[in-house]
Amino acid sequence: MASPLLKRPWQNFPGCYLSAFISPRSAAQVQHLIGPADISAYEKKIGRKLAIVMVFLAWGEPQALTPFPRQWCQAISQQGAIPHITWEPWNFDKQCSYYRNQSIVAGMWDRYLESWAHDIKSWGQSLFLRWGHEMNSDWYPWGGQISEGGAAAYVQAYRHVVNVFRAQDVSNVVWIWGPDAATFASHKFPFEYEPYYPGDDYVDWIGFDGYNFAMDGTLQKPWTRFRDLFSDIYQRCERLNSQAPFMIGEFSSGEKGGDKALWIVEAYQDIEKQFPRIRAVTWFDQDKESHWPIDSSPEAQQAFRKAIASQYFLDKIV
Repeated sequence: MASPLLKRPWQNFPGCYLSAFISPRSAAQVQHLIGPADISAYEKKIGRKLAIVMVFLAWGEPQALTPFPRQWCQAISQQGAIPHITWEPWNFDKQCSYYRNQSIVAGMWDRYLESWAHDIKSWGQSLFLRWGHEMNSDWYPWGGQISEGGAAAYVQAYRHVVNVFRAQDVSNVVWIWGPDAATFASHKFPFEYEPYYPGDDYVDWIGFDGYNFAMDGTLQKPWTRFRDLFSDIYQRCERLNSQAPFMIGEFSSGEKGGDKALWIVEAYQDIEKQFPRIRAVTWFDQDKESHWPIDSSPEAQQAFRKAIASQYFLDKIV
């Protein structure tokens, strides 16, 4: 059964859960389930345990659909953390046409959804599930900027996925709706969040993403403080839903163009002092578009350890 602690109103949380996505630097666009040894090594780096561990799982090819990773979830649970699966309906190809929103709504993938629902219910422990994240985008095939039917089709697809699980009486999933805060965007199109919102009845947490790309990666951008990345989406999501806790589904900072160590310290201070509805924060720890890992420099790692030492940041679900 899902822990009621994970579905309570945001006001009833005692602090903010520590979370991370951890991946080897060579694992971009590869299904990689981080193991207990790697998690322990990461926790040693940061000086704290993780309350939540996140992974990305694509649906894959129709003839080899990715199954529910029960063993991985069990290993995460045995580490004392809650699994968080970002579940992506594609095969890593932006042009992937197999899992378009309309086909999901039409029931073409119900057997696959039902298999996950059955296996998650059978596993029986709580997990976060973030289906079709960053939907207000033009880089994923389910994104409303490029997918047929736009935001309305996405909303229908999201609701359909949840309804399939409900039809099997699955109660141990905590559903995350995860828009992007527009930090990837070229701003050639409007980056709206509201049209993609599936409704309070379908959302347990709101988990938005954002990055300080800086000047050291493939997408160079001006140095941007945490509060400037997230203030707008935070305020707009407050108007969408008054009760759901918020999560930073993904965030990090590059190195060049500013002081990453200071950025980290200020970010966690802002989370504690200025963004009370943020109840979990997921550091994206992969060297990908920029130098995201916490140990990209000794100064950044030291700052991270100091920033999360506050008792406000929780290393277990309470």
